[in-house]
Amino acid sequence: MKIQILDTTFEQSIEGYDRHIDFQQLYQLQVEVSDNECSYILAPEILSSEQLPQYSNLLQVLLSKLRLNGELVVGGTDLTAFADAVRNKKIDTMTANHIIARSKSMANVHEVRQLISSLCNFNISWSCTGVNYEIKIRRV
Repeated sequence: MKIQILDTTFEQSIEGYDRHIDFQQLYQLQVEVSDNECSYILAPEILSSEQLPQYSNLLQVLLSKLRLNGELVVGGTDLTAFADAVRNKKIDTMTANHIIARSKSMANVHEVRQLISSLCNFNISWSCTGVNYEIKIRRV
């Protein structure tokens, strides 16, 4: 099963996924999707949609749904990259305000990687584009 998790206030669904789950209705994932059922979960902005103290719980739920060799893509706004972009005037005031308005939290990508590593033994790769980061996690 391929699932896309999105905040429908800011994101649009992508065709080709078996299910689209709004972040605000994430309990559907816990209740309606069995553990080890998903081959791919795409949630590129999910970490910005959650409070930082809840990252661990959220990631544990998502990781529990992955089957062997399944892949999870999570991401959010990198706090350091965002601060640097604002300070160096790489993003304008309107863009900065938009990012702040849709973010419940921002974290450093390296701290998030360490958190994921502490939860489980998965293969992890990451990338940063502008102020956003994306972490790919493969269950082995």
